[in-house]
Amino acid sequence: MFGGALGVFALIFVFDWLNTSWNLGVHQIIDIQTVGGKAYGALAIAGVAGFIAAIIGQGIGASIKVRNDNLAAAITAYWHYTANHVIAWFLTIPVGFTLLLGKENVKVFFTATADTFMYLFFALAMINGVLVCLIITISGNMMSKNNPFGLLLARLGPIIVSAGCCSLIFLLYELPPYPGIVIGIVLPFILIPICANMWRKDMTRRDPHGRY
Repeated sequence: MFGGALGVFALIFVFDWLNTSWNLGVHQIIDIQTVGGKAYGALAIAGVAGFIAAIIGQGIGASIKVRNDNLAAAITAYWHYTANHVIAWFLTIPVGFTLLLGKENVKVFFTATADTFMYLFFALAMINGVLVCLIITISGNMMSKNNPFGLLLARLGPIIVSAGCCSLIFLLYELPPYPGIVIGIVLPFILIPICANMWRKDMTRRDPHGRY
């Protein structure tokens, strides 16, 4: 969490500084393609700065002692689910908008809505990850108590939540939700095993001979 936050902050700060110092005139990230190579160079430098800051942030985060195993497990789980859902949204949601609007129209759309779109995008992607992790946690507790509805919740809950969140970002712009429904149905089958594996590896490193 510290690595991600510090990395994004450094990337934005350095790019804004270069944008001003070099008089690039980039108001939104999509404007880079109209500015040319100098803007891409600024973005590359900012990316390197963000990467270095992310490593430093990870070192800071790793130095924080979380002594309670249950709290550590929860922090690790929610972090992986949230971060991986944001990454997955970056790889899929823009494709859905491109399919609906076409390559030329989608550029105009993102230029006109860039600021509000990114706020909605990050908020819904993070909510998607948090809710899926919460459902997995609740359904796991239910199954450990032999509750027959636990397995049903684990199977259907993430799909319903993901389909709803992915569809909502299209509906908010009065677009057909079909790409969001398809993306929302597919994502849980990919992300849940990935997140579970990453969580288990982190917890095993924390307690190699423990319950994980």
